[in-house]
Amino acid sequence: MFIPFSNQFIYNSFATICIALS
Repeated sequence: MFIPFSNQFIYNSFATICIALS
């Protein structure tokens, strides 16, 4: 999986979506 280390905002948004769907 590609993790956008250069863009913390996108990473945080993605993680939040995953948590919301879990």
